[in-house]
Amino acid sequence: MVDLARSNGIPPERLAECAVRSAASLIALLRPNVSGETAAELDGALEQAVKDCASGLTPEVRSTLKKGTLDKDVPVVEAMLGVLQRGDHIAWPGLGAALQAWGDQN
Repeated sequence: MVDLARSNGIPPERLAECAVRSAASLIALLRPNVSGETAAELDGALEQAVKDCASGLTPEVRSTLKKGTLDKDVPVVEAMLGVLQRGDHIAWPGLGAALQAWGDQN
């Protein structure tokens, strides 16, 4: 993280501000809490969101994506779909990348 901050010219006194902004952008991708919602319902919603994102990555859509998105984000979405198809749960590091890719697409 320190190397990324340095490479982006972020001085130490701005790190907290950047962290707040980054967290806010991730939280904005999440829907509001629903009273009584279960973990199984959230898992189902996540699975559907990943499937929707993957199915939206048509050749036409892929042709409009930047090289970095194609090289980094699309493979993450495809990997997350594979994880779900095997019946496994998505680990948090992969989830963040998948959400970012979905947000970039929509």
